[in-house]
Amino acid sequence: MHKLFFKHLVILLLIFVVTRLYRIGIQDNLIVYGISFVNAVVLYLITVKKVPRLTPFWTPIIYTLSPWTLYLENLKSIYLLVTLIFVMTFYLSLYRKTLIYFNVAVVLVTIIFFNKELFYSDIGIINAANVFRGEALLEGLGLISKLIESKYVLYAVTLVTKTLAVADPLIYFSGQAKEIPFFTYPPVWLGLLPIFAIGFWKILGKVDKIWFLVLGLLPGILSVKYYDFEKLFLFTPFIFLVTAIGVKNTPKAFVLVCFLLVCLQIFMFALSQGQQLWG
Repeated sequence: MHKLFFKHLVILLLIFVVTRLYRIGIQDNLIVYGISFVNAVVLYLITVKKVPRLTPFWTPIIYTLSPWTLYLENLKSIYLLVTLIFVMTFYLSLYRKTLIYFNVAVVLVTIIFFNKELFYSDIGIINAANVFRGEALLEGLGLISKLIESKYVLYAVTLVTKTLAVADPLIYFSGQAKEIPFFTYPPVWLGLLPIFAIGFWKILGKVDKIWFLVLGLLPGILSVKYYDFEKLFLFTPFIFLVTAIGVKNTPKAFVLVCFLLVCLQIFMFALSQGQQLWG
């Protein structure tokens, strides 16, 4: 088991380095890449534990090749470290149940210390409620305005709307979110969306610790920004792991078709990056 693990670790390291050769020589990026690589290793270990009889490379490779990961590495984002703590505590909780509460603690700390203001403090929401109530009062509808369009109702509507928006799988597999700087390229590759859907169907309705990873959505939901792509990165381990579960439960021929589509996307992404780099 140990020999197999170290063999896989070397292969994973090679893939990680090769996909980052164009920036790996920059000294101040080494710590960032080190944290990111450990993220990939922990995702590998989680896959070994939670998805037996599956080649555990799938989850870390999806993570390694994700444009979202590459973008946060270039930003030297603190959320790479936050994600590492999040997935590490989740992995440890697979062996000791009480440690799952550390996952909750990581999310709460992220919300408290990395959100200078939350969505419900957004002055725009408060102003919208006040303007509506003022107009309603002029029309003699003050009581109705308080019941229907108070700021608390707007808070609730905003919370539901944001939750549905950031939980949309297309945000993570396609380029529909124009607010995300790399919207031309999805955080996870579109070709993997059908496999993710199969994996999600497999865990739907089951009591499984994997669902604790959904907690990673909370910092993104409570952020003032509609799509805070750095905070939403905390949710991607759930996406990657469920996709790995989908691989296990998908016919090999269909996985191959999806893989070829992903290769095409990667080629187009690399081509566009080369054009930007070399002008």
